[in-house]
Amino acid sequence: MSALQMKMLRSRLPPMPPPGVGGSASNKRALARKRDYTPVSWQQYFARRKDVKVSGGRRFRVYESGTSGPVLLLLHGGGFSALSWAVFSKIITSMVTCQVLAFDMRGHGDTVSKDDGDLSAETLSNDIEDLLQELYNDNLPPIILIGHSMGGAVAVHTAYRRLIPSLVGLIVIDVVEGTALDALQGMQSFLRGRPTSFRSPEHAIEWCIRSGVTRNLESAKVSMVGQIKRGDTNELASTAVENIKQASEKTTQPMATANVIYEDGEEEEEEEGQEEEAEAEEESEQSVKKVKGNDFMHSPQPLQPSSSASYVWRINLSKTERHWAGWFQGLSNMFLCCDVPKMLLLAGVDRLDRELTVGQMQGKFQMQVLPQVGHTLHEDSPDKVADLVATYMVRHKFVEATDKFQWTFPAC
Repeated sequence: MSALQMKMLRSRLPPMPPPGVGGSASNKRALARKRDYTPVSWQQYFARRKDVKVSGGRRFRVYESGTSGPVLLLLHGGGFSALSWAVFSKIITSMVTCQVLAFDMRGHGDTVSKDDGDLSAETLSNDIEDLLQELYNDNLPPIILIGHSMGGAVAVHTAYRRLIPSLVGLIVIDVVEGTALDALQGMQSFLRGRPTSFRSPEHAIEWCIRSGVTRNLESAKVSMVGQIKRGDTNELASTAVENIKQASEKTTQPMATANVIYEDGEEEEEEEGQEEEAEAEEESEQSVKKVKGNDFMHSPQPLQPSSSASYVWRINLSKTERHWAGWFQGLSNMFLCCDVPKMLLLAGVDRLDRELTVGQMQGKFQMQVLPQVGHTLHEDSPDKVADLVATYMVRHKFVEATDKFQWTFPAC
């Protein structure tokens, strides 16, 4: 490019910012954003937590909110836990008069069974039937099944088999037969690409956000601890964090500031003049996160009982591969055959297969596509998902809206 062309190009650019504004290193320090990855308790989102024992040595961890109205039975995806519904549950119960019931499915979270590896669609749907029978006996309230990913497939199997006599609605989140079956080919590679362990719950939450598994920090801070356990005790991270926080509340010592983690390329804001600026810059450089293969490293000290403790995944999904195809095969036809009002929430319209495309054009179900979200729609954008679910329930006269909810007519 000639000097004349460079001069002409510069003349079209916006003027340089005044001193003190812009992207210099010192200004970045002044504008540094601190992100807090400290885990958050379930108690901020659910009203009650309990363990429900059923026959066969099964004990399900259940989270509940609300005391009246239909029950939204929330089924999480593979590898997740009931805590993935935490933020959504708090929002939806403020919009409409309803109850929410989220539970850790077999092999996940704090649920215990004699065979955690049996994740077949039939077994998981039977678990739902048995859990509801234990909770309500023969007095089942109106129930709306809402499932994400694997949970969405299980919800369809449960509705198709008519295991819930009082079922009035079905909502499936981001699972379509054709797309899901195609994705299974690369699932093992995806699982191998994840870190095998984390040094603390904070680091797991940070990885969750940086990897894009969940894009909403509030959701990640409450849900990620339901997906990992301490390797030395098999104690779920959510339990370990609660025990640590209870112990810390009994002391007068303030919480360590190491839970505040700085973004890549950002440095600590100078507080005590030029002499500490160099020191803060050095600390920032040492706190850069690196993700290489299965290694996840970061400098801040974790909030955990001992420095030797590490956290691993609650469930080894790789060992459940034999059940994956059974979740999704024939799913589209079963979904269309369910004789209750249905809604499908997707992260992209390209996920629709041919059978569902035809069914949607025939008006057999309602479909909503949410932009700028990932696979975990209800975590990435819990307010929008809650708004769609509330609109769906009000439209079908399942619930009464509260003063906080303004009904908007669905787009499609």
